[in-house]
Amino acid sequence: MTDTNNLAPEPGELRVLHVEDNELDAELVAQALRKGGFRVSTVVVQTEAAFEEQLRLRLPDVVLADYNLPQWQGMEALEVLLRAALDIPLILVSGALGDVTAVECIKRGATDYVLKDGLARLPEAIRRALHEKHASGQIVDHGVKHARCTPQVVGKDALLRVIRRALESAN
Repeated sequence: MTDTNNLAPEPGELRVLHVEDNELDAELVAQALRKGGFRVSTVVVQTEAAFEEQLRLRLPDVVLADYNLPQWQGMEALEVLLRAALDIPLILVSGALGDVTAVECIKRGATDYVLKDGLARLPEAIRRALHEKHASGQIVDHGVKHARCTPQVVGKDALLRVIRRALESAN
């Protein structure tokens, strides 16, 4: 299985944590990313324990997860990210994912999904996910600075007002 656990990523490399049980599929994904213009440093894991360990060792730029694995499901990787309060895009890469399941995964917090027979779309899905993460971070940072918030729990409505003001002042 493609595994570069011992290699530190070079500057400019996309750090990918890939939840996948099929070696050939993992290689096809890495190939699609290289073909899409990415320099990639990939770590492939199959279990929740290995996933959590890799998160402790090195935070990825993006998580790619197969929906169905023998020992757990890709959406469980999202639950690990949420429990750890990590804002890392998770894109499901699956052989078959029905529309209803895909929509449910997006509602639960997955960034996107790509079918394995459409891997040519994966690089663009990753670019969009990273762009959205970067843009939302800037908006929240800008909004919090200008709202002069104190450290406290901010309700959803208050956060939306801060974001709206940040957007208005940016325009």
